[in-house]
Amino acid sequence: MGIINRDYIAAANAANENKIKDLSLLIGNDGFSFAIFSQEKELLALRDYRFSEENKLDDCLSTINKDNLLKSIFQKVNIATDSKTSALVPTKLYDQRFPERYLHQEDPLSNDEQEMIWIDEVEVIDGKNVHSVSIKLKNQLSDYFPGATFVHCNSILINSFARLEQGADTQKVFIHIGSDTCQTFYFDGNKLIGSSDFEFKSPNDFLYFVLLIFKNHNLDPEKVPLYISGKLEPKSLIYDKLYRYIRTIKWSEPSSNIKLGEYEESNLVHRDYELFALLS
Repeated sequence: MGIINRDYIAAANAANENKIKDLSLLIGNDGFSFAIFSQEKELLALRDYRFSEENKLDDCLSTINKDNLLKSIFQKVNIATDSKTSALVPTKLYDQRFPERYLHQEDPLSNDEQEMIWIDEVEVIDGKNVHSVSIKLKNQLSDYFPGATFVHCNSILINSFARLEQGADTQKVFIHIGSDTCQTFYFDGNKLIGSSDFEFKSPNDFLYFVLLIFKNHNLDPEKVPLYISGKLEPKSLIYDKLYRYIRTIKWSEPSSNIKLGEYEESNLVHRDYELFALLS
């Protein structure tokens, strides 16, 4: 079983106990989290689980099956997975006959019968996100949540980031931070110019890779803003180092039509940005 790392239940949850709700479920490499919303997009509950290194998939599925909050009736269920095996492909270059070809440089799947290939439509960049999904995970979650929509985390982030300040004719860099990995996205206006992932072991590693993005795209850290979401505290060595070199740093905020209520008063909203982006 997973260990609850964070837990939030709104006072309004009891009043909505027997009502139909929406669910955002995020499956990561070291745990999973979920958020439950009313039909009016009011946050009713949010829970985050962490796992040990062994039997993570089985622990994840067992915990999902036993969590009482997940036994509610859901009208809409959106599930995001964080597979490291993924590739963005422009639609005009995509050949649907051979999707596995786009993953050969990441992690060959030809000898792995435990994985299947999944394709996300990423309309804001007129592209596809080709990624792998555990067959066991996909099948069991489909049994738990019939009609659920599956998508890769990067697809959610790209679609959401592109809508921030929509129409703004400015350059922007977004980073989303995991436990020891980071996804980066560089937009010019609403056009995605580049994206990359990196692993880091120290704050200096992190700073190096972020500044490398600015350097490789000839971006001026005095003018181009950096938007941050994910696992980063405002009072941290990483944030302090970033602030020395980048003039404008902003926290990525969820859509204004999501009602966070009490959660927003006592939590770092950017930490669960993916869960909120899944709903919107």
